[in-house]
Amino acid sequence: MRAFLALAYDGRFDELPKAPAASTEPFERQVRHVLRVRCIRAEHVAIATLDERPERVTLHADVAMSKRDPLASSAWSPVEIVPLRFVLARQGDTWRVAEVQNRDDEHAEALLQLRGEERERRLRERPDRLSKGLSRALYARTLTHLNSGAFKDAADASALALRVAREVGDRGGEALALGAATYTATPEKMATLSEESLAIAHTTGDPDVLARAWYDRGRTIVTFVHLAPAARGAAIQECYRAARRLAARAEDPAILIRVLYSLANMAVHHADYLGARLHIDEGAALAREVGDGTGEMGLEMVLSTVYLHQGDIERGLFHHTRASDLAGKMKAYAYPTLLVRSGTLLADLGRYDEARARLAPMVMRDQNGVIVTTNVMPGRHMGNALRGLAMIEANRGNFAEAECLNREGAAIGGSHPDAHMYELAPHYARRGNDAGALALALASLARDGLMEHQRAHALISAGRAYQSLGIIDRGLAVAYEAIEIREALDARTAGDERQQAIAANATSAIYELAAELTLARGSAVEALALLERGRARVQTDILENGRPGSSAEVDAAVREQQAALDREVTLVRTQLDRAQAAGGNTTIELTERLNRARAARASFLDGVRARSERQHAVRRQIDAAGVLRLAERLPSRTVAVEYFVGEHELYIFLLDEKGVRVRTKRVERKVLEERVSVFLERLANSDLRVEAAGRELHALLIEPIERDIAGADALLIVPDDSLWSVSFAALVDRRERFLVESKAIFYAPSMTAWSSIADARKRAESPPVSLLAIANPTLDPAAGKVAASFYRNATLGPLPDAEHEVDAVRTLYDPRQSLVLKRDQATEARTKAALRNASVAHFATHAILDDANPTYSRLMLARDSDTAEDGWLESWEVARLDLNADLVVLSACETARGRVGGGEGVVGLSWSFFLAGASSTLATQWKVASDSTAGFMIAFHRTLRAPATNPALHKAQAVREAQLHCIRDKRTSHPFHWAPFVLLGDPSVRTDD
Repeated sequence: MRAFLALAYDGRFDELPKAPAASTEPFERQVRHVLRVRCIRAEHVAIATLDERPERVTLHADVAMSKRDPLASSAWSPVEIVPLRFVLARQGDTWRVAEVQNRDDEHAEALLQLRGEERERRLRERPDRLSKGLSRALYARTLTHLNSGAFKDAADASALALRVAREVGDRGGEALALGAATYTATPEKMATLSEESLAIAHTTGDPDVLARAWYDRGRTIVTFVHLAPAARGAAIQECYRAARRLAARAEDPAILIRVLYSLANMAVHHADYLGARLHIDEGAALAREVGDGTGEMGLEMVLSTVYLHQGDIERGLFHHTRASDLAGKMKAYAYPTLLVRSGTLLADLGRYDEARARLAPMVMRDQNGVIVTTNVMPGRHMGNALRGLAMIEANRGNFAEAECLNREGAAIGGSHPDAHMYELAPHYARRGNDAGALALALASLARDGLMEHQRAHALISAGRAYQSLGIIDRGLAVAYEAIEIREALDARTAGDERQQAIAANATSAIYELAAELTLARGSAVEALALLERGRARVQTDILENGRPGSSAEVDAAVREQQAALDREVTLVRTQLDRAQAAGGNTTIELTERLNRARAARASFLDGVRARSERQHAVRRQIDAAGVLRLAERLPSRTVAVEYFVGEHELYIFLLDEKGVRVRTKRVERKVLEERVSVFLERLANSDLRVEAAGRELHALLIEPIERDIAGADALLIVPDDSLWSVSFAALVDRRERFLVESKAIFYAPSMTAWSSIADARKRAESPPVSLLAIANPTLDPAAGKVAASFYRNATLGPLPDAEHEVDAVRTLYDPRQSLVLKRDQATEARTKAALRNASVAHFATHAILDDANPTYSRLMLARDSDTAEDGWLESWEVARLDLNADLVVLSACETARGRVGGGEGVVGLSWSFFLAGASSTLATQWKVASDSTAGFMIAFHRTLRAPATNPALHKAQAVREAQLHCIRDKRTSHPFHWAPFVLLGDPSVRTDD
C-alpha cells in the first residue's frame, strides 16, 4: 500500500483533505504537541510508506514548516524541513491519525545512548542527519534531563547540542545549548555561559531564542551571581521583563510558562500576591492547554506558597498536593522535594509526629553528622526540612537540638544561621522562657533576608516577649512595626472574602497585642481604637468600598468557566448525597472529589478577584477621636460593650455619651472557655442547672460593668473569642433575673462595622417587596437520608410549624408586597431571584452547619429540575448575592454559628448575608424545637410591624419582646427556647415602614 498527502497550505491542519486518511483528532493538535508550538504553517509534504499492516500504517512526512511571529512585519519565518512520522490506524473504512512522531527526536535519543568512539563513528557515517532539527531535539532532551534531575545526562546532551548547532551553523541552537549548559556548569562558569548565550541570541533576532537566553540569564543571577541586593533585584527584573516581552512573540509556549512562573516567584518574594496570581493564572492556563506538566507543576507550587503566606493552610495544601501529584506522575526531580515540603507544612500545622515521619528519612548523615545523601533539591528546600525538624524538637523541649537544626537549615538554605530562629520563639514562650524567646526573635530581626510575613511573625514574638517581661514601650514599638507590615500585606492579599478574612485575622492578633500593651500604659481610648482597627476588617472594607471581582467586572468567558466549576461541584455533591443515602462504598472517593472540586472553584474565584481592576481602597483608620465619634452615633440610652479576652485578663470596654471606660476581670482564658462551654451545653440540652451556669458567667461578664450600664435600655455587645457563643440575654443576675428582662440586646463584630452598616442602610432605597418568606421547602429524598446518617443525625423532615409560622407572619405585612414560597415553590433559583428585591427575608427551613469549612454551611431549599441549582443555598453563594435587605431572619438551627475568627467574629451564614448587603440578621445559636421557634418568630414580627416607639432600637426591642413572651409562657420559659435568637447588625427600622 502507498499513501500520499500533497499540500500547498497556509491554514489549519484540521482542514486538510482526508484522502486516504481521516482523523478523529486534528493533525494540528498532534503536530503542535510534538513540535511544542502554537502557530504553524505547512507548505508541502511528501509522504512514503515505511511500514504496512492490515490495521496500522506508518508513514514518513518531510514537512516544510514555518512559524509566525505575531508582532513582526513579515508574516512568516524562513521555511525549515521537519521530518515527521505519522502512524495511521484503521477505523472502519477510514484511517485516523493515531500518533505523530518527530524523527529528529528519535535520532537525538539514539545518539545520546551511544558513548565515546561509537557515537563519533555514527556522526561520521551519517553527516546528512546533522541538522538544525537535531540540534533543537538534543536541546529538548537536555531540558528533560534537567527536569528529572539527571544533571550528568543533561550536561552530555547540551554539549552534543552545542556541537551539532555549531557544525550546521545554527546560531539559535548554539545560544540555546549554551543557556542550558549554565544549569550544569560550575558557579564560576555559569555567568560566562549565560552572557555568551545572550550575545549569540541577539544575532539571531529569533524571539524564541532571545526569550530563552534572557530567562536563563535571569535564573543565573538568581542562583549564583553575587550583587548587592538592590542591584541584584533590578538585574533579575530586567532579565525577566525582557524575556516576558519576547516570550509573547515566541513560538514555543514553554518559555512563556517558565517566565510567568519566575515572575510569580519574584512577586511572592516581594509579597505581591495579587501580582503573583496574575502570572500564575495566565501561565497555568497555557500549561494545561499545551500539556506542559512541568510548567503546571511549578505554577501550582507557587500558588501553594501564595496561600500559605496568606495563612490559608487548607488551600495551600490543596495546591501543594496538586503539584506533588503532577511531579509523581512525571517522576520529576522535584518530587522528593515536594514530599519534604509536605513534612514542613505538617510541622507548621503542629502535626509533629506526621511531620517527623515525613522529614526524618530525607535527612541522612555520616558519622560526623554531615548530610551525605538525599534525593531532595539542595539549598532552600533541604534547609526548610531541617527547620521543620527543629520545630519538632522544640515542641519536645529539646531546645539545644532545635537551635542547631534551625541554624544548619538556614545556612543550607542560603540564609544567616540566625535568620529563622524566630520560628522557635513561640515554643520557648509556651514553656515560660520569655527571655529566651525574645533573644531568638531579636536574633532573626537583626538579619537581612526575611520575607515580610516572616518579619511580621518575628516582631510578634518579640512583642509578646516584651509584654511578658514588662518592657511595655519596646513591646509597643515592635507591635506598631508589625502592624505596618501586616497592613501592607493585607492590601496585597489575593483572593475572595474568605482569603481576606484569614489575612485579617493575622493582622487582628497584632492589633490586640498593641491594645493590651496600650492598656498597660493606661490609655483606654487608644486601646479601643486599636481593637476596632483590627476587627471586622473584611466586612467594613466591603461595606465602604464594595466588592472587587464582582460578576459585572468579568467577561462572558470567565462567567462560563465559573458556571462550569459550579456545575461540577453541584454534580459531585449530588452524587455524594445519593451514595451516602444508599450506603455505597464510593463515598470516600466522592468526598475527595468534592473537596477537589470545591478547592478548584475557590482558587478560580480567587484568581478572578486578583485580576479585578479594582484593588483595595484605603481602609478607614480609626483613631481615638474616631472612637469618640462612634459613641455619638449610638442610640440614646444605649451602651456599647466591647470585650477583649486576654490570656490572664478579661477587658471590658464601655462606650456611650460619657466616653470610653475599661473594666478588667482577672480570669484565665482557659477558665473562661470552660465556663462558656458548661453554660452552652446546659442551654442547648434544656438543663435545669442552666441558671447556675448563667450566674457564674454574669459574675464575669456583667457584674464588673453593672453600674456603668444601670441606666441603659439597650446594649450593643461586641464579643470576642469564645464569647461569640454566649447568649447574653440568658445571663442571670443576683436577683435571679435574666439580663434580657432589663435590657434589649444586639450584637456586632465591631463598633466600626456597626457604624458602616448603618451608613450603608441610609444610602439604600427601600426594596419593592416588604416580605419574602421561605417555608418548609421540599427536600430531595436522598438528601434527607444523608442528613439523618451523615450530618450528626440531623433530622430534615417536613416542617409543618414553619408553614404555620410564615402564614401567621404574612398577615402582618401588606399582601400586595409579600411573597411566600412553600414546598415545591421554594426552589433555590426562585429564592435567589426574589432575595434581590426583598426588604425582610424570612427563612423557615432547615440549616446544616459545616464545622470544617463554614463557607459550605447551607440552608435547605427545594431543587428545581430546570436549573443547575442543587437545592442547597451555601454560605459562599450567599456572599455573592447582591441584597438590599433590611433584615434577614434565619429561623433555622445554628444559623448564628460558624468558625470564630480573631478579627471577623463568626464566619458563617450570618456573616455571608452581611457581605451580600443585609443590614441585620436574626439567627440562632443552637438547635431549637420547631413549635417554639414558630411562637417566637410570630411574636417577633408582630412587635416589629407595630408602630416604633424608638425607631433606632426597634428590631432589638422586638427581639426582647419575643423573648419575654416566651419567658412568660411556662411551656417555653426555659432559655433553651428563646435564648438562641440573636440580632446582629443595625437594630433600627426605617421611619416610613
